[in-house]
Amino acid sequence: IEIYNQGPNIPAEELDSIFNYGFSSHISPENRGIGLFTARVYMLGMNGSLYAENRPNGVALVLILPTP
Repeated sequence: IEIYNQGPNIPAEELDSIFNYGFSSHISPENRGIGLFTARVYMLGMNGSLYAENRPNGVALVLILPTP
């Protein structure tokens, strides 16, 4: 499953870091850096994976789920 967002790319050195607990590129109290961390933890719990990929004009979040 791919979720695509048009907009600026994520710097290459941050592509994996965006899934770390507490990581946020915004300085505001409502961005606590737990959303993508939680999503990746759930995917790992289901033996799946979640990663980000820069694409032309945007970023894709790619979810891979195992087949039964």
